[in-house]
Amino acid sequence: MFPLRSFHLPPCTTRTSSTGDFRAIRARVHDGTATWQVATVETPRAFTIHDVGAALARVRRDTATTTPRSRHVPARARPGFLVAVADLVDEVVAAGRGRTTADELKRLSVKYVFGERTYELRVRDVRPDLIQLGGRRTPVVHASFEIRTPVTNARTRFEITCGTDGGLAGVPVAMEWQPRWWLKVELRLDDSDPASQ
Repeated sequence: MFPLRSFHLPPCTTRTSSTGDFRAIRARVHDGTATWQVATVETPRAFTIHDVGAALARVRRDTATTTPRSRHVPARARPGFLVAVADLVDEVVAAGRGRTTADELKRLSVKYVFGERTYELRVRDVRPDLIQLGGRRTPVVHASFEIRTPVTNARTRFEITCGTDGGLAGVPVAMEWQPRWWLKVELRLDDSDPASQ
């Protein structure tokens, strides 16, 4: 369902409001080996969510000229953060439907690779719920996740609320991340748009 390749575009700097400057990592995990290429990608304008195709084309072009690096990784390591999250979201939805217990889910962890480092993602807590969405009561599951950096034991936590039935099964309807006590990021599905239902 998910490709074994990942592209990461963390913003590096923004030189002006009309240009973009990103550090891109193109990575692949195959047969216990992670291979990655890093490049600085400069764009003629700041990209938005509507420019995914153009962004990926630039990453492919600009990383093609860089020297690949590789290393051995743990068995079943995933090629990036989003692929690891998607794997655990599938398990979270199964728990929300009663197919997996919360205790079983808390024993699961997924390792993923980002550049030179391997990280571990696990579920801390799962709670089924019903919320109002688009004027209807919608079954969801609230899940709390934790990222651990094995080298330093540093931990980062975030929360995702996913639908469990119908067209919203496995779809995040809310996300929350608080990397610092003074910074909290919340994303919510705009249920006023008929297309989101």
